Amino acid sequence: MSKSDSKKLERLLQELRLRRIAAEPKFSDDVIVWPSKSAAPGGTELAALGAINLGNAEEALGQGVQGRGAPRMNLVKQLDGVSVMKANSSALLAMRRNTPGLRIAPAAWAYLQYIRPLGDELEASAIQVTAGAKVKRFELRLADPKGNAVVGVRVKALVDWDGAHVPAVTDAQGIASLGIPVLYPRVELILVEPEHTHWSVFVKGFDRVAAPKRLDVQTTPLVPDAYQLLSNYAPYAPRRERASPSA
Repeated sequence: MSKSDSKKLERLLQELRLRRIAAEPKFSDDVIVWPSKSAAPGGTELAALGAINLGNAEEALGQGVQGRGAPRMNLVKQLDGVSVMKANSSALLAMRRNTPGLRIAPAAWAYLQYIRPLGDELEASAIQVTAGAKVKRFELRLADPKGNAVVGVRVKALVDWDGAHVPAVTDAQGIASLGIPVLYPRVELILVEPEHTHWSVFVKGFDRVAAPKRLDVQTTPLVPDAYQLLSNYAPYAPRRERASPSA
């Protein structure tokens, strides 16, 4: 990809991020909550955290803050004594007021295969090619390093840096068939974005008239590491040995 294309892609990403932020519900966020080291067993802090973990936020936090509505705090997951919560502003303010000993911090999520997350945000810009329309057709075959077809992966041929694209999905042979309308002179970039198990791939574009009959694209599987950072995305073998500190 050229430097010019990279800059255009970055601008598109920035616009999509702004759209995502605008669509997110207000006064709602993911936070991590954990007790202080000095929290006494059976004390207020642990009792409140236990009640929230069980779904009893109003019982633990009271009626919330006037003008902010009822406190809503739902457990997402627990890890080593730390609770990941989805909370509204009323719950956060009530927790800080009623149980100041509990520690609260923003939660950050890493979706590693979506280093450039274009998937869902571009759906509204998909071009619907009508039957009988004049198009330039080509295929993209997606395979892993062993040559095995990667099935059910969304492929987008970006024809405009505003986000317009022709979508397709790889079939049982790993082939996505794309038809570019004659209205668009170029394919600016091809986005290959597996939902999970493989890394995303970005293929340099070309003039529509010079489209190849088939593009062979290779994607690398997500291999879970010893610390299971990728365990949500790739199949993880529970018997896999962890790397020792001396390894």
